Amino acid sequence: MNRVGKDIRTRGTALALAALGAVALGACSSGSAKAPPTPSYSTTTVNLNGPTASSSTSAYPGSAQSRDKSFSLVLPVGWKPVASSLPGVMVFVQAPTTTHGVRTNFNVLRQASPGVTLQDALDQSRSSLEQSGYTLTIAQPATIGGLQAQGLLATKTVQKQQVSELQYFVQHRSATYITTMTSSATDAAAAQSTQTAMFGTWAWKRS
Repeated sequence: MNRVGKDIRTRGTALALAALGAVALGACSSGSAKAPPTPSYSTTTVNLNGPTASSSTSAYPGSAQSRDKSFSLVLPVGWKPVASSLPGVMVFVQAPTTTHGVRTNFNVLRQASPGVTLQDALDQSRSSLEQSGYTLTIAQPATIGGLQAQGLLATKTVQKQQVSELQYFVQHRSATYITTMTSSATDAAAAQSTQTAMFGTWAWKRS
């Protein structure tokens, strides 16, 4: 494995651990014996079933820019930014409330990756997650900003709570972008729907 590939795996693992840290806090703060209902998040005030942006570089009204301004997307209504000092984190937001012991959250990691293929990035993350005790399945491909993305669904029990992490990998120019949607397993379908809607508003910065 080349040095760049190793760096992608290391930082991707670090981000996953950071997300799980937020999850663990949510689990600890849930003291009610009665499980809350599965949330239904309003992703955006934009009609995602109506006319779409003319291209993957045409931003939707109300979009938020990534930290490095390399892309924009519409975030779910009411979700708040999460502070992160981890290099490469372009977006990190979380739902307003904890449900089923987990605060659903979404993040995007950008890593320079010249010479690394999308499959390389996927395989490296898969190996790292398996070593960390996750159960993995291949997710259905997705489209992010008009580009094909490959995904992994990772599940693990954290503090007696079944956690779901849906990761997607997409490459744009000389960088790999890793998106991660973390939720309780119970809320995984709602979280995936929210993530799919966000992907539909993703627009790359014009060159």
